[in-house]
Amino acid sequence: MTRPPAFARWLLERVVPKHLRDALIGDLEERYATMSATKGTRAANRWFGRERCCSPRTRLISVTAQALTRSNNGDSFMSALQFDLRFAWRMLMRRPAFTALAVFTLALRSAAWPRWRHRRVR
Repeated sequence: MTRPPAFARWLLERVVPKHLRDALIGDLEERYATMSATKGTRAANRWFGRERCCSPRTRLISVTAQALTRSNNGDSFMSALQFDLRFAWRMLMRRPAFTALAVFTLALRSAAWPRWRHRRVR
């Protein structure tokens, strides 16, 4: 079995919190082994390098979301709403073409609404 690059593994061990470390690194090593067998070691190394940067952030975001929705401090609804709005904003900024199309569609719909509303049916 091939092992992922030592430096990338070392970085993951330093960045990922202890309670997520074993599961995350284990999952990444399994996927690395299958990718190395199917696409080659070089492609697997590139993939592992990208995942080294993205996976901890993604896992931490999901853990933070769970913590926000399960909080018992009385304002959990507002915290979850704030988290959802931030997440929606990030997703919209990742896809500017979709965002422009959605804004255009909503603007067109709201501009045309008064005409449709006052039209008399005969």
